Amino acid sequence: MPTGNGLLDRAALEVNRVDDLGSTGTNVAQAKAYLDDAIRTLVNRHDFTWRVLPTVLSVACAVTSPPTVLYDASAGGGGVKIQDIAGMVLDTAAVDSFPMEEIPLTRYRRDWANVLYESNSKPRVYAKVGKYSFLVAPPPESASHSFKITYWPEYTAIADFTKDLFDPTLVGNSFFAPRAEEAVYLGLLMRMYRYARDWTAAGAIAGQLEQEILAVIKDDREKPNLSYPMQPFMARDTVPRSAYWANPWSRSQE
Repeated sequence: MPTGNGLLDRAALEVNRVDDLGSTGTNVAQAKAYLDDAIRTLVNRHDFTWRVLPTVLSVACAVTSPPTVLYDASAGGGGVKIQDIAGMVLDTAAVDSFPMEEIPLTRYRRDWANVLYESNSKPRVYAKVGKYSFLVAPPPESASHSFKITYWPEYTAIADFTKDLFDPTLVGNSFFAPRAEEAVYLGLLMRMYRYARDWTAAGAIAGQLEQEILAVIKDDREKPNLSYPMQPFMARDTVPRSAYWANPWSRSQE
């Protein structure tokens, strides 16, 4: 399993800058920043299902006059801000709790133009506004109800480069899935080549990096929330017969 220091040393060796950019090099702080940037760039490109937090963010409904329909979700869980909302449930603390429907903001403005004059009821839809806010409709009927939000957290910088970067229990929101290791490594390598002013190598790696990021995104869409290295090979319209006779890097074929 890769650690931050392990990735730094692998990339620095390939660039021939171990004394400079390796884990004990003179410019290791710069190398660490490059690794953080490589992971952040990847997770900001797509809402990967393996980054959805198992716990939910609870936002209390407000019953006011005029009604409150715009809510803030910036706090996140444990003080970590959200990157995006994956889904939302109206929790009534009873069996009539239900998942809400997400709609585009333009549709919300059209379908709920009179929301401030609607009778209070159970909110059925929500629309994201910017990064941390959301609108609901119709207006809430009870302050004892709450919105339970499933979300992706914002990436946080690696605090300990000796830890396993596949394990969220060790590195928090700095982790990434095994399927994404090559994309992260190429992102780190490209940044090191740019540091070394080897523009030819940096450009070549950038092309490989883009293809790898697209492949990881495609893989996540086709096999969501499966971050294990042993995934079944899947050809088009073919059901896999075994979960273990598989190349861990093989993906669905076009």
